Amino acid sequence: MKMKNIYKLGTLILLGAACSACTFLDTEPQIIPSKGYYTNETRLKYGLAGVYGALNSEELYGSYYSLQIANADDLCYFNNYNNGAGTSVIYETWLKLYEGIKNANEYLDEAGKAEIDPGELSTDLKTYLAEARFLRAFYHFLLAQAWGDVPLRSEA
Repeated sequence: MKMKNIYKLGTLILLGAACSACTFLDTEPQIIPSKGYYTNETRLKYGLAGVYGALNSEELYGSYYSLQIANADDLCYFNNYNNGAGTSVIYETWLKLYEGIKNANEYLDEAGKAEIDPGELSTDLKTYLAEARFLRAFYHFLLAQAWGDVPLRSEA
């Protein structure tokens, strides 16, 4: 009987602690607006990180692309393993690559219009834009490598 009360008391203490700790979750999400966001170098880096973000996803180098799509040679033969157009892994990888392209296009559109004093930048704005162009081309390369002729998206 006493052990049951101890469990109840322990549960109440844990719930109380969990509820009181929830205040740090009450933050506003940081969403990059479509116009006028790129006003300093920190924001340029944040936007570029969003272009890189697709690479780190589960659908690309987190697992799917490197383990299932790229392993189509004799060294990586999977017995009775069939990837078709309806396979969710294939579809999700396709979507994630085009999401990276979309992010790159939006970054190039908006960061290209940024009016930042070159003296405030430690790296030239052209370098940030070139990096985004490379990533967009790399995403297209991965698509073409896996699916052949694919739609080319060069505008947001």
